[in-house]
Amino acid sequence: MTIPTPWGVIFKAGAWCWRRVTRALLYKTYSEAHRRWTKRNGFGARWEKLGKHVEYSLYLTKPTDAEPRVSKIAFRAVDAAVVKLDCLFEAEGAGLRYQDAITVHDLDRSPVVFNLTRVPSQDFLSHLKGDIRFSVESYQFRKCSVALQDGQVPEFDSLTSHLSHNWLVSDTWNRRWGAFWNCNSITYAKREIEINWKWGFATRGGSVYTPLSSRRYSKTPFWSLWRRAVVWVMTRPWILTIQFWAAIWSRQFVLDENDRLRRR
Repeated sequence: MTIPTPWGVIFKAGAWCWRRVTRALLYKTYSEAHRRWTKRNGFGARWEKLGKHVEYSLYLTKPTDAEPRVSKIAFRAVDAAVVKLDCLFEAEGAGLRYQDAITVHDLDRSPVVFNLTRVPSQDFLSHLKGDIRFSVESYQFRKCSVALQDGQVPEFDSLTSHLSHNWLVSDTWNRRWGAFWNCNSITYAKREIEINWKWGFATRGGSVYTPLSSRRYSKTPFWSLWRRAVVWVMTRPWILTIQFWAAIWSRQFVLDENDRLRRR
């Protein structure tokens, strides 16, 4: 009698072991990289002026955020206390508009937070006639009314702000352990390793870029050909990844505040 091989159980066990191993090896660095991105781009990281007396911090959710995704906005007074703030937050994307009415009382330097429940996440809508569209592409504060202790500010509208969506266009995201992690710091560190190989390895004090039109096509010395071969190999993407993680796992290097590897 032939006993069938339980491939499903084997694959599940292998996947479970792989998750445990990668979490033990990568989690700490992934968590630190994501924390740095959140500190620079998260809710409360940036404050913008809304008129002369109020400023706000806005965070519009992305598909990379954990559920439940709810956009948020915080207001605080610039200097003098604000008795009352009324405004209409309007977001627009893919031809649709979303509005949330906001009223704030007794605003001071302590932020007041609102959930923008009617504003969707910044989803990428690639199916709209081949255009690059997002569910949220711009926003504006309309019919803003600010009441101060010594009078009322005339009603005004803010300028329309257009979103650049750098989180999708320029950032590096990896999905592991059921969540998305921003790995910009890791990407920057590997880029620094690449730069050091290209411009710092066996260059006899440094390299100077020479325009192609000014170069002399003389016989290339053997040591220069050897250097180019080594640099080409060591700057391959997967080789750079090995160098980065080998440095981290050796516990001799850490990421500094500029996202570069430095010795402990």
